[in-house]
Amino acid sequence: MSYGRPARGAQRWDPERATDLSPLADRAIQAGLSGEAVDLNVDRWITELRDITPLVRRRPGLRC
Repeated sequence: MSYGRPARGAQRWDPERATDLSPLADRAIQAGLSGEAVDLNVDRWITELRDITPLVRRRPGLRC
C-alpha cells in the first residue's frame, strides 16, 4: 500500500441533532472515505469502538 497519493473521500456539513432528532444550530462535518483513507482509519487511527446502546436506553427522553 502506497500512502504517497492523496486519499479520496467526500465531506459535507450536517446539522447536529437533538435527542428528538430536531436540528440544532451547530453543524458537524460528515466524512465519507474510500481507498487508502479507509485503510488508514481501520489500520491506524481507530483504536476503540464501544457500543453505548445500554447507556442511551437508560437516559430518559432518548430514543434508540
